[in-house]
Amino acid sequence: MPAGAPEPGGCYYIYDTHYRLLRTVFAHHGYHPDEHEFTLTRRGTALFIASKPVPMDLTPYGGRPA
Repeated sequence: MPAGAPEPGGCYYIYDTHYRLLRTVFAHHGYHPDEHEFTLTRRGTALFIASKPVPMDLTPYGGRPA
């Protein structure tokens, strides 16, 4: 996996001020969360960046085949 790539199956944990686990948040539909961005909104929702790996043949650009 390239450096900076999201971890498959990664998730976020939300704790209260007493370090009790409140929620575990996952990306769905083949997406993997990026560990660098996560924001809880005033509306009780979470915003985060997620990406979906897509195999591609990058040999024309000097990369390895998919």
